[in-house]
Amino acid sequence: MTLCIARTAYGWIRSLTRKSGRSQSIRSASLGACTAHEDEVIAGISGTFVDLSHYRGDERKQQTVAAMDRGAELIYSGRISSGDLLGEPDLLRKDGAAYIAGDIKSALGGGSNR
Repeated sequence: MTLCIARTAYGWIRSLTRKSGRSQSIRSASLGACTAHEDEVIAGISGTFVDLSHYRGDERKQQTVAAMDRGAELIYSGRISSGDLLGEPDLLRKDGAAYIAGDIKSALGGGSNR
């Protein structure tokens, strides 16, 4: 897995740019590269998967639970929670009776995979 520098820096950039009022343009530029990479990875998936990217909020969570209850092998853009924790992993992959959450990452600058 590689690290998406743009997403890692996003929070830091957002906190710095809120004061200057330039956050939207910087945010768009920094996340654009990672979003394009994610779209490319998703387009390259062979086989079927459940795409929940068009849902938002609680509806996405409900659709995620329904897909898991149906035993979907792969879920894209789900929403999961446990107690007061909430997550929106890029992918949920079925592994036996459980699901493993994962995020699609892209390294800027050609770093190696780890």
